[in-house]
Amino acid sequence: MTEHHAPSGFPAAETVSEIVADLRRDLAADAGVAIYLDDTQGALRIAFADGPVARRLEPRGTRRLALDLPFHVERAGAPGATLLVAVPDVDGGFLYIARAANRPFTEDDRSVARLYAGRLAERLATVRRDEVTSQSIRQLEAVQRIAARLTRLASIEQIGQAIAVETRKVIEYHNCRVYVVDDNGVDVTAVAVRGETSEYEGETLAALRVRVGEGLTGLVALHGQPLVVPDAAADPRSVQVPGTPHIDESMLLMPLVFERRVIGVIVLSRLGVDRFGKEDVRLLGILADQAAVAIANARLLESRDRALEELRALLEVSRSGSEAHDERALARILARRIAAGARVETCSILRWAEGSSRLEVIGHDGPGPSTASSELAERPAMRRVLRELATVLVQAADPLDEPEEQARMLARGDRTLLLLPMAAGGEVVGLVELAVQSEERHFSDGDLEYCRALASHAAAVLENISLLQRLRRAADLDQLTGLANQRQLQDRLLHEVARASRSGRPLGVLMIDLDGFKEVNDQHGHAAGDEVLRQVGAVLRQAVRSHELVARYGGDEFVVLMPDTGAQEACAAGERLLEALRNSPYVLHDGSRAAVGASIGYAVYPEDGVTPGTLLSAADRAMYGVKRRGGGRVRHAPRVSRAQGETAG
Repeated sequence: MTEHHAPSGFPAAETVSEIVADLRRDLAADAGVAIYLDDTQGALRIAFADGPVARRLEPRGTRRLALDLPFHVERAGAPGATLLVAVPDVDGGFLYIARAANRPFTEDDRSVARLYAGRLAERLATVRRDEVTSQSIRQLEAVQRIAARLTRLASIEQIGQAIAVETRKVIEYHNCRVYVVDDNGVDVTAVAVRGETSEYEGETLAALRVRVGEGLTGLVALHGQPLVVPDAAADPRSVQVPGTPHIDESMLLMPLVFERRVIGVIVLSRLGVDRFGKEDVRLLGILADQAAVAIANARLLESRDRALEELRALLEVSRSGSEAHDERALARILARRIAAGARVETCSILRWAEGSSRLEVIGHDGPGPSTASSELAERPAMRRVLRELATVLVQAADPLDEPEEQARMLARGDRTLLLLPMAAGGEVVGLVELAVQSEERHFSDGDLEYCRALASHAAAVLENISLLQRLRRAADLDQLTGLANQRQLQDRLLHEVARASRSGRPLGVLMIDLDGFKEVNDQHGHAAGDEVLRQVGAVLRQAVRSHELVARYGGDEFVVLMPDTGAQEACAAGERLLEALRNSPYVLHDGSRAAVGASIGYAVYPEDGVTPGTLLSAADRAMYGVKRRGGGRVRHAPRVSRAQGETAG
């Protein structure tokens, strides 16, 4: 009875059994026939055996030294005769034919054996082609499943992790890295890394980052061609990853190409030398095509989301004007929103008045204190921004960049600095300074355009509030003297009376009427009178304290509000103002001088009045009392009953 022996999984057993049976019969190989084949690991092993030889021959490794034997070998003597015949076109394969009787194989036997070896070679080649085809189909089906999964993922990081996990189902590796080329076209950033052995435990995404053209990964990103590296440790183009040991490894690098542009790189590593073949390249190429499409789609989604974020940030910047009532408060809000929108750590907004040599920081957001101002003579980069409306990008590590700015960056710990002009209505009003400390930042053209839009919106918002403040000041100021007008006086007096009521502190009010002013108008004209009023306003403004308010009440009458001032202090202040008005020279346009004095009355909260109207009325009565007595004095309000005072108000 025929007895077959074949290793588990040998697909050709049924196919070759008929040929082997015929061979045994025609050559009287009663001891049996065995087929040795290369196991792809460098050893020859029994793939199939038929007859008693199957029991005697153990499937132990036979080194490829057998390939050096002649095509056929006879061995006489017990237990019989044997013949070795090479199987054509099957690398290292041969037939082992044995007879139990001590009867040598003849030349005819050897010819017949070669014919059967040829038939076996044809049959094995067919089987192997079928095997390869079947395996290729399984691998392509696996790649299709991987591609289907990739298309369902929304972020580049998720796609990178999926590539690392799924690739191992079709290609054996010990480490996988997935990179993407940043929008700036300079940086190649790792988005996924998966090590299957301890040799790769020290790798981090940050440490794997390279630039286009740098190292093996950068070269593939630059040229867009697959690269098989048999011995990466010996390749002069390779760059050692910080924090990892020096190991012998082979590498396969495949570009991710979308619309003829390299958008990433897949890097596979195996321990040992020369471990990747043509089939690995083919499979990874197919997978890379699918991965590139998935990453491109994810980038489109991210771009859409980023565009929405940018529009939202621009809208928030535009709306900031409604959240602040003065320029500095608004600038602080804008700095915070611009920093968030541009994704930087620090933002400073600097105001510049044309013709000035200094830039003043009016808003800052980020770590560390901001400088109060910058002298343009010391900041050539800022001068260029203001003069040319240029956008200036400075890298601290670039030896060709601005040395003055780099020195400041080094002192503050900045890695990247971006200076943007702020212009409104065709006029430069300042600049925006963006700083990155964590790592060197390369802004793409789209990033720069977006940052310029943020700066432009900020300039428009700041100019709007600046104009509004100027209009408010104009509405609150007397156009002739620049002092507060009656509107501002009434608002401030109402506020100070309420504050005095809450705090229990006094409030002094001076009413001033000029002596001799009518004579100036009569003798020199109203233009001269207006000039005197302007000079009087300047004298009064210089003679009062910073928290006190001077207002033109009407004609040649003025009012001074003095918070936290009692009767004795108000009287002393009145005497001081009277002396300043007397001693000031009032020079007219024709060179002549005018003599002007004053009559001053004062009232104090709460003894002379508890409402704005009663206080003004009391001070006014005191002033007219001085007028009736010839002027040139300071007088306290005459005592009246609280009821009378409030009626008078």
